[in-house]
Amino acid sequence: MERTQLVTLFESVMKIISLERHLSDKANAELIPLLKKSFPPEQQSYLAREAFDILPSTYVKKMIPWVVKQLSLDERTVFVRSLRRVVSSTQFESIFQNIRISLDHISR
Repeated sequence: MERTQLVTLFESVMKIISLERHLSDKANAELIPLLKKSFPPEQQSYLAREAFDILPSTYVKKMIPWVVKQLSLDERTVFVRSLRRVVSSTQFESIFQNIRISLDHISR
């Protein structure tokens, strides 16, 4: 491939990623508050579980530790406790096997 073709390809890929992210951010900004308002916590947990089952495990293993590190200690505790309730223990251990934060203080 010529250099100009590679640059064009790269620009096209970046435009696609940018558009996908914009649409995703917009959908999340509108959808998440609606879901929180419309569904009780038990159903929200079910929906979260369904999302984890759909996402590729490699993506989840990269995404969840990053998200956890961005949270305050209190938010982290709530997030991890909630996650433990909706995923299997095997899936939970798999997600957190490489994370370097202490989860010991977070009881089930």
